[in-house]
Amino acid sequence: MALDTIIGAGLDARLFSDLSRLSPEQLVTPTEKFYTRTCASESLDGGKPWTIKVGGLVQEPLNLTSEDLEKGAKPMGMHLMECSGNTRATRFGLLSVADWIGVPISDLLATQIKPRMDRVMVSGFDEYPMKSATSI
Repeated sequence: MALDTIIGAGLDARLFSDLSRLSPEQLVTPTEKFYTRTCASESLDGGKPWTIKVGGLVQEPLNLTSEDLEKGAKPMGMHLMECSGNTRATRFGLLSVADWIGVPISDLLATQIKPRMDRVMVSGFDEYPMKSATSI
């Protein structure tokens, strides 16, 4: 099995991280070797800037760009992520650790939500030209 290399495409794309390259001194997985469970859809226009829209029961709707988010980003610490389908057969390569920076969703919603709001729906682009050969 290939490690640290994307195999497949779209919904069936995988990158299995080579955990043998980690050491007690280097526990963070380099970004380019962080495991991949699914690649972005070929239908997604990578040339268009991404935005986050905050709407619904808010005082004022927001459209945030990645630049807006970067301004408010702060260290979030190290986080371990593992795919629920990680197995010995894949050398447990669907597991990685990242030292993340980001913006907590609570910061985005803190002063914007109306009192009646008690749920948040997060959605994104999820259209693929081909069905998965391995997933339901």
